[in-house]
Amino acid sequence: MATIVIIGSGLAGSLVASRLAARHQVIVIEQSRRNEPLRVVDRGRAAALDPHVAAGLGGTTQYWHNGLIELEESDYAAWPLAAAEVDVRRRNAARLLAALQQQAAFETISPLPRARPGYLRLPTLASPEIRGTTAAARLGVFPSYPRALCDLPGFTARCVNRRGAFPGARLLAARLSTLPTHSRLDDRDLARLEGWIRSAGR
Repeated sequence: MATIVIIGSGLAGSLVASRLAARHQVIVIEQSRRNEPLRVVDRGRAAALDPHVAAGLGGTTQYWHNGLIELEESDYAAWPLAAAEVDVRRRNAARLLAALQQQAAFETISPLPRARPGYLRLPTLASPEIRGTTAAARLGVFPSYPRALCDLPGFTARCVNRRGAFPGARLLAARLSTLPTHSRLDDRDLARLEGWIRSAGR
């Protein structure tokens, strides 16, 4: 049995630790001195920037439960090709957004005022029937979260407000999907995505 050390008990660290603990000895190192149950703040929308970082069990999810964080310039400043990649992602996202906005079956997510998202992927809200199809997966369209954080086994007991409704988080878990935007997409790939959007939106 291996001993695995995970730095940070935020969303990713908590989930990885939970999965690995079934077969390995897991140690989680957390900088926060907090050692009380987590109270999750359910915003159910893109994360505001005041603040969007937190330490302790659950990490940033204390402020943006199942939200989306804008890509900031400091996140990719050290990557020489980053500016060109982000420009391509923004162009691809704009093209796909135009297609999504023509279909009532999809609900697009507006960025915060004055924000310029880098679009690691393009988020949209769709019905479970649309987002879970094989056709969608073949095009790189994937559901984002299998369930809300408050509904994850092994985590729920640590959440002091676990009996809360969490409508925003559960809505995102049920309907949030993301589309690819990366620079390896060519015109044919984008046309296929637009065709899927039109077909699924009927």
